[in-house]
Amino acid sequence: MRRFKLGIQLAILGGLLMTAPLASAVPSEGAIEGTWGGDRLRLVVDAKGAGRVELDCAGGAISGPLMLNEKGTFAAAGTFEQYRAGPQRADGAAAVEKARYEGTVEGETMTLSIWLEGAAKPQIFKLRKGAAVKLVRCL
Repeated sequence: MRRFKLGIQLAILGGLLMTAPLASAVPSEGAIEGTWGGDRLRLVVDAKGAGRVELDCAGGAISGPLMLNEKGTFAAAGTFEQYRAGPQRADGAAAVEKARYEGTVEGETMTLSIWLEGAAKPQIFKLRKGAAVKLVRCL
């Protein structure tokens, strides 16, 4: 009886050890799709790969599909715009800046870095696939 219990325990332990690498494995290569949210940021990537970033007082567009490489990382060019509080003038020029979007995806978690042109360091966000985010627009 004792050997039987030990055998079951070893089988369970072996099964857990075998599934652990799968849970933390880097996703396969390919396009990222869907809604990702967290840190007061929402990233929406449509089936064609076009991405839209929304923050409380800013927004951005990604100029092409977000394609994961074999390491689970991506990089894409785009634009970024800071919003101001209050009404926006219809004839006012938008302050759109060039941006670079870089990230890493591990399972259902993404680390997104937004590099604005001329910035010394990026803005970094932690996102989860499918997470809902309530944005508080500029006041």
